[in-house]
Amino acid sequence: MPLRRRCISPASTHPGGSDILQEKLLGPPGGFGTGMIPAHLIHHRTAKQGIADALETVWVRHRSGGMSVLAFRSYDQRPEAFQGSAQHLI
Repeated sequence: MPLRRRCISPASTHPGGSDILQEKLLGPPGGFGTGMIPAHLIHHRTAKQGIADALETVWVRHRSGGMSVLAFRSYDQRPEAFQGSAQHLI
């Protein structure tokens, strides 16, 4: 499947800021798919190492076919977390 969109969801800190965005977009831990992105569109997700219930990346089925990738990042991570890859949306 072709990749439709590459996105980064930035937050001021993690945990904290990114938890708010993750819950709004995906729903609370244990209830992923109850947020703004419905469960039937969530194809795959990867956990963020060392932080309970936090996600690193989510693959979402795009309405026109293919996948969009959403990566959760925080400003307290090194600058490299935001560099090195072209994104459609931040």
